Amino acid sequence: MLFVNVVVAAWLGYAQVGLLPDWTYYLGLALAILANAAYFWGHQSLGRYFSSMVVVYEGHQLVESGPYKFVRHPMYASVMLVSVGIGLMAQSWVALAYVVVVSAIVVAYRIRFEEEALISELGDRYISYSRRVKRLIPFIL
Repeated sequence: MLFVNVVVAAWLGYAQVGLLPDWTYYLGLALAILANAAYFWGHQSLGRYFSSMVVVYEGHQLVESGPYKFVRHPMYASVMLVSVGIGLMAQSWVALAYVVVVSAIVVAYRIRFEEEALISELGDRYISYSRRVKRLIPFIL
């Protein structure tokens, strides 16, 4: 998904579709760098529980430290933030809208699928955690 988003955003930017001001490139770059740092923080916090697939390991413990204190899905939040960064770096509001919508659809699906698996395996502990901690944006969403 990320590769396709980058290609489409770059094409829209070079085609000058829905142009944004030049300064949006630098804002997008800063957001992409911040998103990558947050992603790696989430990855590090998960440790041995990290997987690119939705997997709940035997003896799996709920991680509530690091960025997981603030949001339940910091790595998906990072994907959304880097998507905004990509759209802004393309300097095209059409590219920005495209990458945000596509990423939001994919992330929403993955979150739903992942949370079903976590509730199934971790039960009340995950439900309690989900009542205390927002999904993607601290205190908001």
